[in-house]
Amino acid sequence: MLRANHRKYHSRGIQSKAEYRTMLMGGYFTAEAGLRYHADSEDRFQQDDAYAMQNGTMTLFLEGLPGSQANRITTAHAWAGYALTKWAKDALTLTLGVRYEDVDLLKRDYTAADPRRTGMVRIETPNHARALLPGLGVSYRLLPVLSAFGGVHKGFAPPSATLYQKAESSVNLEAGLRLTTNNLKAEAIGFYNNYDNMLGSDLAAQGGQGTLDQFNVGKAVVRGLELLLHYQPLPRHWGVQMPLQLSYTYTDTEMRNTFSSESWGDVVYGDEIPYIYKHAFNAQLGVEYKRFEANVGVRVNSDMRTQPGQGRIAQREKIPAHAIVDASLKGHINRHLTLTINAINLTNKVYLVSRHPSGFRAGHPLGIYGGVLWRL
Repeated sequence: MLRANHRKYHSRGIQSKAEYRTMLMGGYFTAEAGLRYHADSEDRFQQDDAYAMQNGTMTLFLEGLPGSQANRITTAHAWAGYALTKWAKDALTLTLGVRYEDVDLLKRDYTAADPRRTGMVRIETPNHARALLPGLGVSYRLLPVLSAFGGVHKGFAPPSATLYQKAESSVNLEAGLRLTTNNLKAEAIGFYNNYDNMLGSDLAAQGGQGTLDQFNVGKAVVRGLELLLHYQPLPRHWGVQMPLQLSYTYTDTEMRNTFSSESWGDVVYGDEIPYIYKHAFNAQLGVEYKRFEANVGVRVNSDMRTQPGQGRIAQREKIPAHAIVDASLKGHINRHLTLTINAINLTNKVYLVSRHPSGFRAGHPLGIYGGVLWRL
């Protein structure tokens, strides 16, 4: 069975922005404001077709009825506005902003009984969400090369066109240190995201039915640490550069309520959220000489669970840890022409990225891609 994935998306809108700068209380003051209206639509008219495998070739033997799997149009009309101010004096920078979101959603499901969409059979499901989202950021230069920063802001994600479904809301905090010298940039950032109402999606890739409908997950906490380092070991006057970049992210998740869903099954307080790597490491080493650039990168991901749970990950619910090597080569022939070659999974390592839907899903095998970039 293969989905005839007939769907169309449309997005249009208009937006504006104004900015003002002046001196205020001995510091530099910047204010900006913006307003946007946009309308989006999703049109699904799909069926499942049956194929037979004959000598390794798919052959259609039973065509599905158009609109029998999905026959609906979902629309969204949204207003968004924001105001942002920034004040900087000496070593201190303050940023204060607020955003307003107003989203009106409507799903018109004509069902399989009305493939012509005459309106004789139609189920309309409306939903509406609005949110006021403040945010505050602070940065202070402790030393000429060292700064401390932090911030707190309200998070928001609109719901789907499902009756009475609430929008996703959260309070997000971060704090860190940033070191900057002539050849070294380093950051250490801690983050804590407290979800009052997290939204999940019914995705086939996460064990659901593939309806794409969202569902309320409820209270959850996502916290962790990010470390970033960018280093240029060679003096610039040598003409050859070897940029080194390292990054590491630790992410800890915890559900703060108990519920059941078709995608995630039974979830209890304290379970970890599936399909999130707890440890992710990335390293890139490059060589830049005149018009040529070469880069080698290594991505290392820890074990990942595919179902909510606690403690040690069961073998049947685990994506094993893996390391993938990528490489790229770029040549700037002249100011107009650039040639590129990218190699993904250079060692052709076999690894898993998902157990849904319907069993193992392998990662990208060895892939080599070439490109030509022309600039006028």
